[in-house]
Amino acid sequence: MTFGKTNCPNCGIQFEKIRKNQKFCSKKCYSEIHRPMSPRQRNRCPECSRDFQGTKKDKYCSDECRKKVKNRKNDAYRKKTSVRMKCRVCGRMFYGRNMSPVCSSHCRSLFNKGVDHG
Repeated sequence: MTFGKTNCPNCGIQFEKIRKNQKFCSKKCYSEIHRPMSPRQRNRCPECSRDFQGTKKDKYCSDECRKKVKNRKNDAYRKKTSVRMKCRVCGRMFYGRNMSPVCSSHCRSLFNKGVDHG
């Protein structure tokens, strides 16, 4: 059941109303009118030092820069909370937290089968 045609006050396209009091053609158009974007400002990315336009909350210029920083912080935390050990199957050095005797799932399956070079 439709309730006639009307024009969207945001984008101007004509659409079929599916509710009696519907004014907008989509949630996107509704949001653009009722939740305007935060004001844009010039920011500098702390990772790559590029200038970019963003909101006050935007810290990085891209997901790539954000992920680089997050990965670096995660690696530093892992190294701080981990112990450097030697894998008992392949002999590779690795960081472990719970005193696991192996470095990977592959070595774990070999270790569980009884392979131990350590």
